[in-house]
Amino acid sequence: MAPRGQFFDAPRHGLGYNAPMLELSVSGHLEVAHFMSDFPEGHPNRRMHGHSYFIILTLATLDDCDVVEDFDSLKTKMDSILKTYDHTCVNDWDIPTQKPTMENMCRFFWKIFSKEFPHLSKVELQRPTLGMRVSYIGKTEKRGSTS
Repeated sequence: MAPRGQFFDAPRHGLGYNAPMLELSVSGHLEVAHFMSDFPEGHPNRRMHGHSYFIILTLATLDDCDVVEDFDSLKTKMDSILKTYDHTCVNDWDIPTQKPTMENMCRFFWKIFSKEFPHLSKVELQRPTLGMRVSYIGKTEKRGSTS
């Protein structure tokens, strides 16, 4: 097998978006419940309710390799981690603001998956039935500061 690619975040290193890159994305599925306690009394989302989500992890490297990451290994690790959170209540997760929004869920999953996958480039949550999606691009040790 050819060596894996070198991590490089071209836009944040001043090379613009034209640097040749390879991206690999893998998706998983998650069923979770939550409630929005700070919503006004009578709002339907104030009560416990559930959602189906697709989560997409994207890994990126420079265009200098044949394999970004072993797909089967990536999918197996991702599914194993997602099982921990599937059919749980987001309000019970360790989300700093305690607001179980899609935005905060993306940040939460970034922290988890960036430890497992150093080439992680983006975490995206989707609710396809409503046409909603949120993406998060955080920082890693390899990427450094996002500012």
